[in-house]
Amino acid sequence: MYALVDCNNFFVSCERLFNPALNGRPVVANGTSFNMLALMLYFLNDYYQNGIYSNAQEIIETNGTGEILWDKTINETFAYIQNNRPFYMELKTRKRINDETGFFSRLHQCILSEC
Repeated sequence: MYALVDCNNFFVSCERLFNPALNGRPVVANGTSFNMLALMLYFLNDYYQNGIYSNAQEIIETNGTGEILWDKTINETFAYIQNNRPFYMELKTRKRINDETGFFSRLHQCILSEC
């Protein structure tokens, strides 16, 4: 997901794409309906490619409830050997938490519902 920080520059880029006569000339972005259409199309295209924005956080912990990271477990913990088999008492795990109630996620949903 990309954040549009300079929307005026984005609008002008769209104007120049469809009207090459504007290249090399100063252009004022005034929020016309064409610019809004370009912005809506950009957000919809981004949504179809990447889905709704989510603020995901990855947590690595010892003996957690997530997926076991075997490479990290083997390299960072001590193995007990019994009957020629290693046993790991401490497993490194990875858990992903999605914050769907964050500001940018709600903003993205709101913009898409208006499109």
